Amino acid sequence: MADGAWLGKSLWDRMNAHKHYPLMARRMGVEGRVVIEAVIDARGQIVSASIAKSSGSEILDDDAMALLKAATPLKLEHVRLAERTTVRIPMVYSLD
Repeated sequence: MADGAWLGKSLWDRMNAHKHYPLMARRMGVEGRVVIEAVIDARGQIVSASIAKSSGSEILDDDAMALLKAATPLKLEHVRLAERTTVRIPMVYSLD
């Protein structure tokens, strides 16, 4: 699996493990999909991150960025990454 695909899946898994629906968004009935674009270095650290596609809700966008920070750095003891790898990570917030 290419660095970007593997890394994106790993980050998505870690972010989902930490994910809790923001209380204010839940109360307001806000749903949406945020896409984060992140550049990760060979040590698993965030070099840069931004919202590539907003959910339309600042609450959800901010929560997704906080989840990315909570999910990193990745422990890459037995994995070698490129010096910089760019990934896009979708986070879906649904009140189902």
